[in-house]
Order: sequence, then structure tokens, then C-alpha cells
Amino acid sequence: MNSYIFKKEIWVSILFTFLSLLILILVLPMSADLPKRDFVMILDYGDGTEKKFTSNFEGNISAWDTLQQANANSLIQLDAAPDFYPKNIDSLESGQSGKNWVLYVNGSMVSESPINVNVKEGDRVLWRFE
Repeated sequence: MNSYIFKKEIWVSILFTFLSLLILILVLPMSADLPKRDFVMILDYGDGTEKKFTSNFEGNISAWDTLQQANANSLIQLDAAPDFYPKNIDSLESGQSGKNWVLYVNGSMVSESPINVNVKEGDRVLWRFE
């Protein structure tokens, strides 16, 4: 009698393991295929020098976040003003020589705070020192 119960427990265990593996095989590829959206952020230093940063993101991202990502990846040095405009990017400070960092998204100048500007897939974010 004990032998029968032991065999039944083994089969239940094998069946449970098989079903667990099957679920993992079916679910993991779906989570790996979550869409990532791309954006391009360009810094135009106003003297012919440009830096380009391309990345992808999930969820929502603002124009300010694009600068933060470039800063986090050590591509730029960034200091922020209270309104989330760059105070200083790579030693070029807003107000220096009468120039400021100006935000453009897809070629259109943006006047609102960059923290409120949502970036969508394929957007081209340009910060120009002018």
C-alpha cells in the first residue's frame, strides 16, 4: 500500500514540474517582447558641435527625462534649474553670452517646462544653445 502512495506522489510531482515548465516556456517569451519605443536626443552646442543620444524606453518619458538619461550614461554633465530647464550642460550655462538652452521636439520649439513634454516613439528631441 505504501508503495502505491509513493508512486502516486512521484507522478503528481512530475506532472506539477512539467506544467510549471510549460507555463514558463509560454509566458516568458511574451514578457520579453514588451514593446520598447525609441527616441533620439540631440544637443546642439551652437558652434557646429553636436552630441546625439539614442535610447529606448517603456512607459512614459518626458523631454527632461531624455537629458537625465544622457547624464546618467555619462554622455553629458547636467545641472538643473528649478523649472526643469537645463541650467548648465557641459559647461555651457544658460544666459552665457546671451544664449540659452532651447527645447525643440520634432523641429518645433517648445515653451513649456520639459518635465511636462511627453516624448513619443520616434520623436526627435533637440536641445540647442542659442
